[in-house]
Amino acid sequence: MVPKNLGIQVRQRRSEEHLTIEQLAERSGASVTFISRLERETVQSIKLDKLMDVLNALDMDLSSIFGHFPMDDLEEELWGMLRTMPDNERQNKIRAILTLMK
Repeated sequence: MVPKNLGIQVRQRRSEEHLTIEQLAERSGASVTFISRLERETVQSIKLDKLMDVLNALDMDLSSIFGHFPMDDLEEELWGMLRTMPDNERQNKIRAILTLMK
């Protein structure tokens, strides 16, 4: 499945970076045809590694295409700590954080 408006976002970012489709294809290792189809939103599915190659070539974050904002350092640190905890401990910490926020 391809994220909604992915092609529009890629084309907009490519334009902002003053890149041609050919230049983006070269930077990302994708074909010109693929980039063109991606921007026209005729691609039905895309492998994550191929998507990441295109996003990296445009200096875009994966979260940006799904409408989420990139996390700052403190948020990254918090999520990193939560991810390394055992499941039951992580759930307890999340509950405590939510309680503090309410």
